[in-house]
Amino acid sequence: MKKMMISCRIPQQHFGDACPASSATSMFGRLVRNLLSLAFASIMWGAVAAIPDAERQVLLDLYGATNGVGWTGVTPTWTGAAGSECAWGGVTCDAGQTTVLEINLSVRNLVGTLPTSINQLGNLRSFIADGNRLTGGIPTLTGMTALQTLNLSRNQLNGNIGSWSGLTSLQIVLASNNRLTGSVPALTGLAALRTVALNNNRLSGNIPVLAGLGNLQLVDLSSNQLSGNIPALTGLAQLQTLSLRNNRLSGALPSLAGLSGLGGIDVGNNLLTGTIPAVPSPNNLTANNSRLCPNALTVSSDAAWDTATGVAPWSRDCSVNYTVTPVAAPNGEIFPGTPQLAGVNGGASFAIVSNAGYGVVVGGNCPAGQWVGTSYTIVFINANCNVAPVFDNTMFAVTISSTGPGAVTPIGLRAILFGSYVSFTAVPDPGYRASAQTTCGVNGFTVGGNQFTTRSPVTADCSITVSFTAITPQFTITPIAGAHGRISPAAPFQIAQGGRTELTVTPDAGYVIASVTGCGGTLSSSGKYVTGVVNANCSVTATFALATAVAVPTGGSLAALMLTLLLVVAAWHQRRRHR
Repeated sequence: MKKMMISCRIPQQHFGDACPASSATSMFGRLVRNLLSLAFASIMWGAVAAIPDAERQVLLDLYGATNGVGWTGVTPTWTGAAGSECAWGGVTCDAGQTTVLEINLSVRNLVGTLPTSINQLGNLRSFIADGNRLTGGIPTLTGMTALQTLNLSRNQLNGNIGSWSGLTSLQIVLASNNRLTGSVPALTGLAALRTVALNNNRLSGNIPVLAGLGNLQLVDLSSNQLSGNIPALTGLAQLQTLSLRNNRLSGALPSLAGLSGLGGIDVGNNLLTGTIPAVPSPNNLTANNSRLCPNALTVSSDAAWDTATGVAPWSRDCSVNYTVTPVAAPNGEIFPGTPQLAGVNGGASFAIVSNAGYGVVVGGNCPAGQWVGTSYTIVFINANCNVAPVFDNTMFAVTISSTGPGAVTPIGLRAILFGSYVSFTAVPDPGYRASAQTTCGVNGFTVGGNQFTTRSPVTADCSITVSFTAITPQFTITPIAGAHGRISPAAPFQIAQGGRTELTVTPDAGYVIASVTGCGGTLSSSGKYVTGVVNANCSVTATFALATAVAVPTGGSLAALMLTLLLVVAAWHQRRRHR
C-alpha cells in the first residue's frame, strides 16, 4: 500500500494514465484537455486553405498578360503570397477557400490578351472582364466545364473564338462590341445555354445549329458578316429574342411554330427572300418589337405582322428604303464598310474605331447619331445619306473656370484629344445652383446630378465657364450639439426653400447619440441626419449619453483568454495537491 502511494506521487507525463487519481485530478485532466482543444481551435480559426498551385499560376498568367500593374480599382492586388489568392480583388472562392469560383474584372483597365491557361480553371463558374482593352481572340474554354457566365463585351478583341464544346453548364455568353473574326462556335450540346450575344463584331460564316437548345432565351448576332440560311428554330420553346439584322443572310425565314415565348425577331437588312412565316401560336410577339425589312421578301397582307413590326403594311420598308453609305478614312475604321439599307424613319449602326492615339468626329449628311461604346447608331433616316468619320490625333486646350461659391473638378487648363467630350463636376454651396456655358461646339451640356458633359466633341481650343448663383428664397439651419459630441457642419448655413440636406452627428469616445431632433429629419445608424423638406428656419439639436458596453472577446483575444484560464486552473490544482 505504501508502495502504491509512492507510485501515485510520481509526476505523471500524460493526462489520464492508469495511475489511480482523485476525482479532482480526473476532472482537472478533462478540463485541461477541453481548454487546450478550444484554445487551439480559436488560434487556428480563420486559417486560409490554399487554392491549387495550378489555379494560382493561371491567376498570375492573367495578371501578367493583361498588364496587372496598370489595373484600376482592384484591391488587394494580385501579388500576394500563396494562400492569399481568395482575398485578391475580383476573386471569389468556395467556402473552404480551396478553389476559384468567380473572377470579376469588369472595367478594370485590362490591357493585353487572355492567356490560354485560363482553360485550366475547371471549377470557375463566372468570368467577367467587360469594358476593358483586351485584344486577340477568346481562347478555347473546353476545360472550364463548370463555367456558367462569360462576359467579354466592350473590349477590342480582334481574333477568333475558341471552342465551347462540352461546356454543359454554360448559360450566358456576352462578347458584343468587339472586332472578333472567324465563325461562331458550335453550340450543339450546350443544353443550359440561355443567352448568346455576339453582336457588333466581324464574325462570318453560317449561324450554328440552334435546334434542341431548349433553354435558349436570347440570340443576338446582329451587325456581323454572317451568311447562309437562318437555321431551323425547332425546339426553342423558351426563345424570347432573336436579332440577326445587318448581316448577309439569304434564303427564306424558317418556321416560327412552337416559339410561344418569342417576343421579338429582327432580321432586317439582310438578303432574305420568299414568303414570311406565320406568327407563332399562341402569338406573344410584342407590338412594334420586330423587323422583317429591308429584305427582298414577298409582299403579302398579314395584320399580325403589321402589329408586331409597328408598320402597316409590314412590307413597307422592303419596298421603300434608303441607302446609308459609310465613308472610309485614314487612322481608323468604320464597319460594316458596305452600304446599309434603312426603312422609312429607319436606322443604321456602324462600329467606328480610332487607331491608338486618335479621336473621332463623325461627319457626313446623315442625321446625328448616338454613341454606345464604339457603336454609332443613326435613327430617323428618310433619305440616302453618308456617314463620314474623321480621325485626328490633335490635342486642344480647354479652359474650365468658375464664378461664385462652389467647387468645380477638374478646373483650369486641360489638354483634350480631338473628338473627346469634356466632363466635370460642379458642386454648389448650400443655397446655390450651378450652370455652365461653353464655346466647345454647341453651347450645351448633358447633366446628371452634379456631372456636366459637353454636347459636342472638342474640335478646337475652347472654354467652359461655370457659374454658381443663389437660389431664393433661402432658410437657415442652425446645428446645436450638446456636450460630448459634435454636428457637422457646425455653423448655421442656408438651404433653398423646398430642399433637404444632410448633417453628420458624431459622439465623443465613450459616448453615444442619445437623440437628434429638428427640421423634420431622420437619423440613420451611421450618424447621418437627413432633414425633411425645409420651408422655414429651423434647428437640428443633438444630445449625447455615456456609452455602456460589454466587451465580448473573439478570435485571438478569445484564445488568449482561454490560455489565461488554463494557467489559473493549473495553479489552483498545484496548490491543492501540496496542501
